[in-house]
Amino acid sequence: MRELWSEPSAHSTAAVLYADMFAADLKRIDADKEREDAERMDLLFGELSSKTGVESRPDPQPLPPKRRGLLGWLFGR
Repeated sequence: MRELWSEPSAHSTAAVLYADMFAADLKRIDADKEREDAERMDLLFGELSSKTGVESRPDPQPLPPKRRGLLGWLFGR
């Protein structure tokens, strides 16, 4: 490739080129992890709180629809 097109003037990564998509993916991953953690806690302690009369947590806000990640965007999935 270097012989055909020479060395690029500036090197960059996908995270630099698509910083907004990368930040959105990280935010979505964190939101998914928090939701999964909350579901696990409800599974572990949900029955306990119903037996002891302790109020359970209110339902979390609905999550925004999932955005496609970088690879999904590139490959149309």
